[in-house]
Amino acid sequence: MILKPHLLVADEPVSMLDVSLRAGILRLMRELSRELQIATLFITHDLSLAWMYADRIAVVYSGRIVEEGHPADLISFPQHPYTKALVSVIPVPEKNIARNRIILSGEIPDPLEIPSGCRFSPRCPKYRALGQPELCISSDPKLESIGDQFVACHFPEKKETK
Repeated sequence: MILKPHLLVADEPVSMLDVSLRAGILRLMRELSRELQIATLFITHDLSLAWMYADRIAVVYSGRIVEEGHPADLISFPQHPYTKALVSVIPVPEKNIARNRIILSGEIPDPLEIPSGCRFSPRCPKYRALGQPELCISSDPKLESIGDQFVACHFPEKKETK
């Protein structure tokens, strides 16, 4: 902090810490970030931790951002199939809440042999449910604004209007 950085990169900063220490470290990081006006890039595999800590979340699959948005929006209504699968396996403390866990089939692509089109299509439940549309394997979806979220999917989830 002596050099007065503008960005703090925290790659899994609390993953190996005891649960009792995590909250204190995260609180300290947040306080320092606000007091010193430093942006924090918080990298984690723990989506529930990101939900508690972040102002915005970017979900990455195979090196690409597939969805980005406010934590509450992203958790309550994921629009990309990969984000939806991640959210479906977040542990919930209440035993009475029924969960439809989405278990992805297929192999994670080799980073040296990325599939053409959408990188997620070989594992995507929506791709299979829609009859394997040509668009998914011929065109890489661009990150596009849908409300307050950004989604890279040719067939994002649609919010039901009441």
